[in-house]
Amino acid sequence: MKRLQKHVKKNWFWYSLLIVILSAVLAPMLLIVPLFIGVVILFAKNATFQSSNDSEVSIGKRGGRYEMRISEKTGKPYRHYF
Repeated sequence: MKRLQKHVKKNWFWYSLLIVILSAVLAPMLLIVPLFIGVVILFAKNATFQSSNDSEVSIGKRGGRYEMRISEKTGKPYRHYF
């Protein structure tokens, strides 16, 4: 530990320069990463948003999700799986 302290005392300028450069590089990353995570969360929420608000999503026997819709051609109800 004493050897390291001697070395730092001799070359304090270079160590302070290294700290300044590292902080200049790492500080923007600390700001960008939470922003990126927030954008990913927003896209994930939009991707899982239901396509139609008037229909109810159900879960089938084997775990599939579906909603009941009515066919425009025949007028009969059918399950739309997703």
